[in-house]
Amino acid sequence: MSTRTVVFTLFSFLLGLVVMPLHAQYVEAGTYMGFANYKGELNGQRVLFNQSGPAMGVYSRLNYSRFLAAKASLTYGRVQGTDAVAREEHLRMRNLNFRSDILELAVTGELNLVPFAIRERKTASPYLFGGLSVFHFNPEGEFKGQWYELRSLGTEGQMMYGEPYSLWQVAVPFGFGFKFNLSYQANFGFEVGFRKTFTDYLDDVSGAYPDFMELWEYDEMAAMLSYRTPELTGEYGDNPAGEMRGDPKTNDMYLFMGMTLSVNLTDRYGLDFDPKYEQFKRKYNDERLLRRQKIKEHQRKRRQALKERRKRLKRIAAERRKANRKKKLEPPVKKRTK
Repeated sequence: MSTRTVVFTLFSFLLGLVVMPLHAQYVEAGTYMGFANYKGELNGQRVLFNQSGPAMGVYSRLNYSRFLAAKASLTYGRVQGTDAVAREEHLRMRNLNFRSDILELAVTGELNLVPFAIRERKTASPYLFGGLSVFHFNPEGEFKGQWYELRSLGTEGQMMYGEPYSLWQVAVPFGFGFKFNLSYQANFGFEVGFRKTFTDYLDDVSGAYPDFMELWEYDEMAAMLSYRTPELTGEYGDNPAGEMRGDPKTNDMYLFMGMTLSVNLTDRYGLDFDPKYEQFKRKYNDERLLRRQKIKEHQRKRRQALKERRKRLKRIAAERRKANRKKKLEPPVKKRTK
């Protein structure tokens, strides 16, 4: 599948979001904030959280049922790596580094592990997701405080006798998350998503060193950013041509991890866009009106009871005052003497 085909498919899906809410249960719109990381040659094929960069994005989620949902997202993240933190000495001596800004457009399906339905008050669920994405990246290398675009230099000789890798690639996003409903309008969650890519050049490192002297004659900066061991040793030594610079058998991977916050673009039931659910909305409105009437009737009866109680207390007080006045007007009773 070509990149153009993937982009067209994703664009068609996003266009469908405009009309699909007419058939979906309800739709959310949200934002994403978190961290980006990567797994490749410049971190020893390990995810190092101290090398994380920022990540942020927006998304739209269609909740079709209590268990199924679909999401379209646009996410930006920065990944980075350096040999300076490698465990192995030969990797530290390689002395490479990179950073790359990633812009990803993804479509994923979600499976809730427990029912998630606002109108049924089932409003918290872990979930799994997987899908397809297309992303753009552009690795850069730092040299004496300045950053250089590595792909255009061809640090593995691509510009001399190869073909440069594409900066647009396809990935397979998958992962897990947890979401819960803050109210009938807002949702909050946490998500960890891995991206399996089909390129080994996310960090500009994959194959073997080119001939250093040929690369130097072609572009001195390309040669300096390709073979950087001399920066540590102070001497160039042997020409590293043909020695492995990376590991072409393993493609790179990146991941996004962070918090999500969304709003439900519907009413309490999430059924505003579908006329066939109007009966449920009417029933809900009738129930709400009935509850209000019961509350008002209860309040009226309570006020009436308080009013009658005050009248009763006033009547008792008045009768006591009348009895006291009558008692005062009566002549004292004389005691009989023996």
